[in-house]
This record gives sequence, C-alpha cells and structure tokens, in this order.
Amino acid sequence: ADRDLNITVSATTKNKLLWSTQPATPVIAGATWTSFTIEITDQYGNRTSDIDNVVIAPSAGSFSAGTLTKAAVAGLASFTDIAYTVKSTITVSATSGTLTASGASSSVVVDPAAANYLKITGTASMNAGGTNAVTITAYDTYGNTVTTGANNYNASKNITFSGVNSSHNPATSPTATNSSSADVNFGTATAITFTNGVATSTLKLYKAEAAEVDITDGTINSTGADD
Repeated sequence: ADRDLNITVSATTKNKLLWSTQPATPVIAGATWTSFTIEITDQYGNRTSDIDNVVIAPSAGSFSAGTLTKAAVAGLASFTDIAYTVKSTITVSATSGTLTASGASSSVVVDPAAANYLKITGTASMNAGGTNAVTITAYDTYGNTVTTGANNYNASKNITFSGVNSSHNPATSPTATNSSSADVNFGTATAITFTNGVATSTLKLYKAEAAEVDITDGTINSTGADD
C-alpha cells in the first residue's frame, strides 16, 4: 500500500480578482490591444470556477472600443477587443461586485497613431514684406501630437507651402525658411526638420490680401478644421 497521503486541495469561496495576464505595452492609439486576462480567486490566490462578470476601467479617460464587461469562464475573464486613443501612460483595474478589486495593472504606454494631418499656427496679421514665425505640428487622427513610438514624426520632411500670392510690382514670391534658414518659394518642397512632431519656419509675405496658408507633406496636409 502507498505510504504517502494523497490529498486534493480545492479552492475555497471566491474572494478577489487577480491579474493573470497583464496588458501588453506599448500600444498604438486606436489599435486593438493584445488579449489580457483577470481571474477570480479565493483569499489565497487559487482560481475558482466562478462565472461572475468582471468590469475593467482605465486610470484616466475611457476606452474607445471594446467589451468592458466580460463573464468569467471557469474563473477567468478574457478581454480581447480593447482600444484607447489618447497618447498617455495608463493602468487598468478591474472590479466584480463585492469581490476585492484587482488593483492597477502594469503601466501601458499609448503611443500616437500615424500622422494624419498638419496644423500651422502663427500671427494672424502682418505687414507686406514682413516676417511671420510659424509652428507646424503633426497630429494623428485622434488629435495626438505624433511625438514618440513607431509612428513618430521626427525627421526632415518636405513641406510645400501654398495659399498666398506673389506681390504685383515688383513680382515677389512668398517664401518659407527651411531648416538651414534659407528662403524657399511657396509651391516648392521645403526641407524642414521636425522634433517630437513639431517644426518651425519663418514666412515672408509680400502681397496685401486675406490669405490662408496651407501646408502639405505628401498625402497629409493642413486642409480641414479642428472640432
């Protein structure tokens, strides 16, 4: 006969939520996260077989997509379709009725999505022949400045300026400075270096008119308006 004592130890009553699989990091704004899981356990951390609903929430703002309430299967709740659109660093927590909450997950870095549009800002009035220092910012579709991560907008970009006319007499073309501070005529690609999604240039405009300065970099531009 077997001299050892064989014992089966079962989980006791459900008591709390614990992280089983942490959210991956970094993630891209608007992209679906890799699946993560939360388990229902007894007071000693043993997973139970309960099927309670588990609800998740971010530490700031709100998720932009996904099912935030999932019923546990054999004590395990899986979240497979979550997305978040704000460039930031957040954590996730979970609750389920009277069970002790999960506590914060490890930090999730949300990086910007790819650049979707440009915005140019500067002084709204000036004299003909004067200069106007402008700032150009690259944004993703969610309004995040495209600063860091795989989609960062941090390099020399060929920006084409348009929307302003030449003066009449003498005929003088409007210009924008490139990264070497050289004046480049509107309508010509102008090499400008972006750092953390932002660049600067100086405009020289000569025709007295009400104009709208537009900028383009390939398929993205400043056309449109902020909400």
